[in-house]
Amino acid sequence: MVVKLVGKGNANILLQIDESGSLYRCCIKYSNSVNLCNQYTKKNHAFIEAEILPLFPRGLICFMELVEIPIEVVLDVFREYVNRSRLSGTDKILCFKLPNLKDTRVFKNTIQKDHQTKICGNKDYSRILVEIKPKWLDYPTSYCRNCVDNLRKGRNIEYCYSNLLKDSTELNKIISSQTREVVPSQFIEMITKYFESKDNVLQKIFTAQRTVQMRTNKSPSNGMTDLQLLMTLRDVTCFIEWDDTMKIIDELKVNIVDVDLKTPDKFDYWRHSEQLLETYPDKTFH
Repeated sequence: MVVKLVGKGNANILLQIDESGSLYRCCIKYSNSVNLCNQYTKKNHAFIEAEILPLFPRGLICFMELVEIPIEVVLDVFREYVNRSRLSGTDKILCFKLPNLKDTRVFKNTIQKDHQTKICGNKDYSRILVEIKPKWLDYPTSYCRNCVDNLRKGRNIEYCYSNLLKDSTELNKIISSQTREVVPSQFIEMITKYFESKDNVLQKIFTAQRTVQMRTNKSPSNGMTDLQLLMTLRDVTCFIEWDDTMKIIDELKVNIVDVDLKTPDKFDYWRHSEQLLETYPDKTFH
């Protein structure tokens, strides 16, 4: 078997096995223990099934199957991130099997990229993939949490996905003029119609964030669990794929990924970030 690393995050790696159309998402959160990684993956799967899926329409969350892989199959790649000497009898790796939504063999051309948006196309731009990180769409502060965070971190991002919820013309800022010169006009027309609709993915994420926030306000005793869920919902990634055979917005392939359980050890970091934003002098309101 040929195992190839195709992606890496802080807590996961994405592996492709034998050039299949599927990817295997393996936890590397605990670099000293495969057992702990497996335990987290199992807990994460239960969290997604119980907490995330009920908040969204069927099919919007990318399908992920919990599978076991013999550790010997992926050992050459996996041992770079997790110490095999701590296996304690473990001979399997628990991971998520999922479709390859961003096949770099197809989407070779990066057209536009910043911290919150990436647009790629195939060779002749007959297929376009939009990858977005909308972050906080529902926020309890009077100022825009996304805009202030971008300002504080020195990101030159002049658009806001929270604004796009209220005004579809915000898309004119999100998709740059340079991008519009490259991609087909049919793509621009369809993606515009999509974000003008009330059933777009941002509206669904906003509703989920608002639902959990209101539940938290009513039941503070469940605060930590709901805070973890909120932090997940504020850190998702969305993929929207278009091709030139599509005629209506319902044909767009839309998926939400990165819906992992946030562990309590992140709480101090979240609280510190909020304090920094509260005291940041340049606030954005809209």
